[in-house]
Amino acid sequence: PYNSERLDVALPSNEINAEVDPFVVEQAVQNLVDNALRYTTGPVRLAVDAYRSSIVISVEDQGPGMTTVDLRTVTEPLVRVDQNVQSGTGLGLHIVRRLVEAHDGSVQIEDNVPSGTTFVVTIPCRRSSMV
Repeated sequence: PYNSERLDVALPSNEINAEVDPFVVEQAVQNLVDNALRYTTGPVRLAVDAYRSSIVISVEDQGPGMTTVDLRTVTEPLVRVDQNVQSGTGLGLHIVRRLVEAHDGSVQIEDNVPSGTTFVVTIPCRRSSMV
């Protein structure tokens, strides 16, 4: 339903070896990209890479950005920042946070200046419970 020309994907040149649940990675990426495309009209950049012993996924948009309050609450259940957008349940970012944290990872949200938002998901290549 979205114009794929708006999505720029940057993948690493080397293979990333990780013991992660592919559902978690797929769901996180899908929800973040879907939100970025839904709530903005400009380009969206998806980048995947490895840093130290983690997978790092970032989704950056050039939208209006978020307020300080929005940055703190946007991953809470049923929170929608832009009430003018008719679709969405307010659960996508909450699901991302819960899935990533359940896999010993983290989600950081950065307000870009002068516009846009970047979501950075970091998931260990090997979960502590899998060792």
